[in-house]
Amino acid sequence: MKHVFHFSRRFNDTDAKYFFIARRKECNVAMVMVAMLAEEVSLDDLVSEFERYDDEVPRFGDYMRQAPLNIAPPVWMPLPEDERKPEYYGRETTMPRDATWQDVFAKVDAFQSAPVPPGRAPWQVSVYNGAPGGRAALVMKIHHSLSDGIALAILFAKAFAAESLAQAGAPIEAETDPPPRAPRLWIALCDRGVALRRWFGCAAELLPRMTDAGRRRREMEAMRKWLRPRRRWPLGSFRPARQLAGFRVPATVWQAEARARGGGPNELYLALVARIMRRAFDSLDFDAEPLRVAMPISLRGGRGVHDGGNVVAVSVVELAGRAAELSDLSGVRERATAAKQSADSYSPTFFEETLVALLPGSLRAALELRQGAACDVVATNIPIPIAGKVLGIPIEMMFMVAPAIGQAVSFSLTTYGDHLYFASNADRGIVSSPLEESIEETLAEVFGDRFESFHGGGGQGSALSL
Repeated sequence: MKHVFHFSRRFNDTDAKYFFIARRKECNVAMVMVAMLAEEVSLDDLVSEFERYDDEVPRFGDYMRQAPLNIAPPVWMPLPEDERKPEYYGRETTMPRDATWQDVFAKVDAFQSAPVPPGRAPWQVSVYNGAPGGRAALVMKIHHSLSDGIALAILFAKAFAAESLAQAGAPIEAETDPPPRAPRLWIALCDRGVALRRWFGCAAELLPRMTDAGRRRREMEAMRKWLRPRRRWPLGSFRPARQLAGFRVPATVWQAEARARGGGPNELYLALVARIMRRAFDSLDFDAEPLRVAMPISLRGGRGVHDGGNVVAVSVVELAGRAAELSDLSGVRERATAAKQSADSYSPTFFEETLVALLPGSLRAALELRQGAACDVVATNIPIPIAGKVLGIPIEMMFMVAPAIGQAVSFSLTTYGDHLYFASNADRGIVSSPLEESIEETLAEVFGDRFESFHGGGGQGSALSL
């Protein structure tokens, strides 16, 4: 089955959302890949390897050229040659002798918390040699405007496991448009014109239907959710600093425990996330209302040409996070299935379809951030389809780490090789003490001692401090 990813020079609505959110000083929209290589490598060799894939994955050779006064989303343009320098892409660090995984992950946290400089490639790579066992930790940080996690996982496979994909009959191609030649202001005005035409088109279609009381209630409810969403997280406490904790469980163990509880691997994942966060919330005397778990789902079809940008919807699953829910996954399955069906069939309201896209970027970002904070946690699931190599060196472990945007905590589950890699990423402005203790207690409740931990800084104690 062949996949073709088309990378437009223009931002789609979701790409633009992440760009404008990232401009807020308290936000961090970076997605992070942490790969453990069997041997040490050099940064220069790594950058050369990534640059070699500019033709294979065209977006790696682009930057976001901003519109004048940010009156419209940016456009993707090829990086000038003088911006293609190894020091612009990342850094290389040799860890002290006898460095631990805790030391390595503390470095990863510092790297993922730093902003990506504007006007340069929307990705950076860092390598930490001297990791335990003579390994290297390869960390890639990617601006979320570039694409979503599922697409990046597939493109990663294209770059680092192309031969295996070809043998499996699943070739991947990437294509891009030529860069626009018009002046920046003209492009921005054209984008504004497209948004206005979209508004008038929707207005002509929908406003005559507003005589229906049900339609009016739906529109008013959508506006209320955007302007005054229910939330637990204090918006003024968000910070760009992040803390990652990683864990891995053998895939056979995870699958067996899911079956024993009457569910599948994804239902067990959602129940674990809810249970971890309920432990944390109980320590703070938060209310007993169900947890709202945001679960991104891909809207791409199985074959054909795909938008190379962000193409996802978000389903929201409400879970109690209690032990009984973890013991019997049938209820989790029912609620997750219903939430996915609701997201698949959801039709945006007039307010969502048009007005949000018309707003100035700063105002839109404020509304989008409030929408994100209406959920308590995000849980994303990213399968890596095939094992890869970098510079001929096998990748032994792989964590694909989601950003925490609006929600103070994100969780990611990466399927890679014979293990499932479970990771949390926390906003340190709100989560001032690490989540590892809550996570380890919950994983031990299900898996006993059949999991491994990888995390940085921290200490012990309760999970959250507001």
